[in-house]
Amino acid sequence: MENGSSAEIAVVGYEGIVGISLFMGGESTPSRAVVQSAGRGFRLKAPAIKEEFKRIPVLHLLLRYTQALITQMAQTAVCNRHHSLDQQLCRWLLLSLDRLKGNELVRRRS
Repeated sequence: MENGSSAEIAVVGYEGIVGISLFMGGESTPSRAVVQSAGRGFRLKAPAIKEEFKRIPVLHLLLRYTQALITQMAQTAVCNRHHSLDQQLCRWLLLSLDRLKGNELVRRRS
């Protein structure tokens, strides 16, 4: 927002992608991605993903992913509006755990 405040709208992990506006026809997005857990990721230049989306029809499966992400965003909005902070924390923890390889949010040091 203009004043610098923000709100979470979705959680993405190894199953998904950020920047869906690129293959949906947009050139930019008003949102940003924040890394909250350690792991690996891949970055592609915008022209490359747009070209591959046109060239390889199977990438249209990304549209199904986009539908699922939009559903998650709607559920997050409802949760943020109607649920207690404890319930919102539980939702975030479950979404985050679902996207990790293990079952711990923080790696313990020995």
